[in-house]
Amino acid sequence: MKEVCESTLASSFGQSADEQTRDIFHDEKTFHVQNVEDVAGNEACGALKNVVALSAGFVDDIGLGSNTKGALMLFWGTSVRDSTFFESFGMAYLITT
Repeated sequence: MKEVCESTLASSFGQSADEQTRDIFHDEKTFHVQNVEDVAGNEACGALKNVVALSAGFVDDIGLGSNTKGALMLFWGTSVRDSTFFESFGMAYLITT
């Protein structure tokens, strides 16, 4: 099984310019690039991911266990209703971090 990298390009320059920019980096075999127009949502995902990652670190350091960390992730996942957060740069980025 080979490794495949994935990235999300958040831009809103117009469909033609966004697609041209995506094509610069996208390679079907090794590097998948997804384009989304929700630039603000992408930035918010990055900020929220850091908050949740820090919280998970605190849970680990205090010794509250995996169940508490799981509850934290569940709370984050169920309290966000915007579909932007379920794109790769939202939930997947958080889980990877």
